[in-house]
Amino acid sequence: MLANDYLTNAQGVLRKIQETQMEAILTAADWITESLLGGGVFHAFGSGHSYIIAAEAHGRAGGLVPVQPIYDPAEGQAERLEGYAATVLNRYDVRPGEVLLIASNSGINAVPIEMALEAQKRGLKVVAITSMAHTRAATPRHSSGKKLYEIADLVIDNCGIVGDAAIEIPGFPGRAGATSSIAGAAIVNAITVQVAENLSARGVTPPILISANIEGGDEHNARIQAQYLDRLKRTMIPVYAK
Repeated sequence: MLANDYLTNAQGVLRKIQETQMEAILTAADWITESLLGGGVFHAFGSGHSYIIAAEAHGRAGGLVPVQPIYDPAEGQAERLEGYAATVLNRYDVRPGEVLLIASNSGINAVPIEMALEAQKRGLKVVAITSMAHTRAATPRHSSGKKLYEIADLVIDNCGIVGDAAIEIPGFPGRAGATSSIAGAAIVNAITVQVAENLSARGVTPPILISANIEGGDEHNARIQAQYLDRLKRTMIPVYAK
């Protein structure tokens, strides 16, 4: 059954991430920890389908509150357009010393590349989640000739294959079953958990959301969100507690 093959493949991808990418994951967590301790917030961006990974970092049970997802209004339709990323980033409050995570499976299009460059100009550290197999096999589409992994301050390989989709389909010339979303979500959550551990080890209660559907969830979340309201007004999830 191909459904079973896909799940086995996805497990293999996650295993490879665990075996090869932990040092980078721990470094990303260290950077974010230091930024949060200094009053910063964590930013996350993905163009097109990669926005799923940015969204995974924000506004969910078990996730950090001080996270600002950077949304692409064009929803990926302009990701090859040079000059567009600065316009998107200008809509957000980003500050020196903070961290921006950029998810791009191929890492070859203009928007993620220029988002990294713009963030670095503004004093942010850039963490890229990308497929090293895919990006090394692809031609860059930016006039600089650069790819995202060549610009980012830190690279985390999502360990996917060229083309992302992993499972061959009889009678179909391509594959189905992408792994980049599962891999990206796992990486984001691994970073989140490590940041929480880092903060706790420093004597700081981690600013983590708990489910609004359990007793006391609304009240807990409202207390933590209030600490970051000035920075995150545009992306704060609803506060239900009175």
